[in-house]
Amino acid sequence: YLVKSYKDNLMYIGDNFNFFQKMYYYKDSLYQMKWKITKNTKNILGKKCSEAKLSFRGRNYTAYYSQDFGVSEGPWKFFGLPGLILEVKSDDGEYTWIAIEIKKNPKEKLKNISYTNAKYTSRQEFIKDYISNFNKMIAKQKATGRNGFLKIQNEEIFYPEAQKEFGIGY
Repeated sequence: YLVKSYKDNLMYIGDNFNFFQKMYYYKDSLYQMKWKITKNTKNILGKKCSEAKLSFRGRNYTAYYSQDFGVSEGPWKFFGLPGLILEVKSDDGEYTWIAIEIKKNPKEKLKNISYTNAKYTSRQEFIKDYISNFNKMIAKQKATGRNGFLKIQNEEIFYPEAQKEFGIGY
């Protein structure tokens, strides 16, 4: 899960990484993203959307947002445009978020996530622990005598050697 708390200026993230069979809880800042709005437009779900571009933690993204909703929000960690983000794609083609339906006043409501009970680390501690566990996994694989590759799939680039092409060989 990812909960954006504008009151605290923080994001609370809970991620279950199958590699390690471990749940990570960490906080990240809600900082102003530096979008570059272009003149390009596109129609998404019947809404005219404007294009914006952003470089965020190692990846370049293109987003399309609509001002028809009166809200400045978006998927995952994206926000800060003058409208609702209906599509975001990484320029390398690795990640895509796209709205497939818009419901106004749905009967079913989103569940409240109890995120305040978890023990959170900082983003830096999360990355340090994640890389350490990933390196331990590589060492275990090397010890088996087999050859192969392990790659980290993550929207943010925090371990470049393990996140490009095939990942890290063993």
